[in-house]
Amino acid sequence: MRCVAAGTRIRTPSGAVLVEAVRDSAEIVILRNGVQVVESVKWVGHREVDIKRHARPEQAAPVKIRAGAIAEGQPSRDLQLSPEHAIFIDGALIQARSLVNGGSITQERGTDSVTYYHIELDMHGAFFAEDLAVESYLDNGDRSFFETEDGPLMLHPQIASRAEFDVRKTGVTFAPFLTEPEAVEPTWRRLSERSKQLGYVAPGLVTTNEADLHIVADGRILRPTADGDRRFVFVLPAGVASATLVSRFAIPLDLAAYADDARRIGIAVSSISIGSRSQDVVIPFDFPTDANGWHEAETLGSSAWRWTDGSAELPLGDVDGTAVVTVVCRGSDQYPVYDDRARPLQKVA
Repeated sequence: MRCVAAGTRIRTPSGAVLVEAVRDSAEIVILRNGVQVVESVKWVGHREVDIKRHARPEQAAPVKIRAGAIAEGQPSRDLQLSPEHAIFIDGALIQARSLVNGGSITQERGTDSVTYYHIELDMHGAFFAEDLAVESYLDNGDRSFFETEDGPLMLHPQIASRAEFDVRKTGVTFAPFLTEPEAVEPTWRRLSERSKQLGYVAPGLVTTNEADLHIVADGRILRPTADGDRRFVFVLPAGVASATLVSRFAIPLDLAAYADDARRIGIAVSSISIGSRSQDVVIPFDFPTDANGWHEAETLGSSAWRWTDGSAELPLGDVDGTAVVTVVCRGSDQYPVYDDRARPLQKVA
């Protein structure tokens, strides 16, 4: 979902107006083919989002763009956008989340709640939010997110859409929509340098390479009885009904915002084997499952793996009595250390 936060001023022919006051058919100033023109609003939607209780606050918490972070007077005041909302910069559209630099552009995951608004035009274009050109609403099949839409309301709104369903990737936007790291990184670096020039200090992250891998079986924490060479062995007691593979997780955007990867990734699993009295089963990395907590399988040459999101259900199948679970991983990455609201702990740069 691409939205601006309540309190944002929108440019109109008669001056700046709070987005809360913009109504259907109202006239606002649009950037169309590089020229500022006046157009009528087709539709305005809004929705309050409870960030504090959101299961994935990094998907919903607003990105704050400080005054002047993009250029002189752009934005003219601090501006808050939803993470996926794109700004028009360097002749292209780039999502706010991909430009976070920890200084002049930050994600406010400590926010308790935020009310988001979006403005739809007859054609996709850019309007001015705090004097910064940002994209208008483009229907992604998510109108039920908004309280003002006729029909059923999405009960638990998700801000971040799956990339393959983002209609902006189909070329229907008024300007190129950039997500590839190599395309976004130059703009990110330029804004990061500007952030330093403006006097903002971007603190580093507290990280660890310890995955803290364990299994939670029917609420009981099980530590590996042996580990080495990226193999972790667990003993499951008889009668276990469900088991979850738990580890630390990393959000790649926190390590390199321009990477355009907002997933939570835990460990990269190459294979799982489960041995019990009834059977010994090797479960390949690409096992078909409806289990929660697994990302799509990935390959590189002869290597194959599947990331967890830090809490992945194990496909136990028919386990008879005590079972031995062996998990083979590709190795540990650097994990930011998060607090209970998925805010990365920071250290002074």
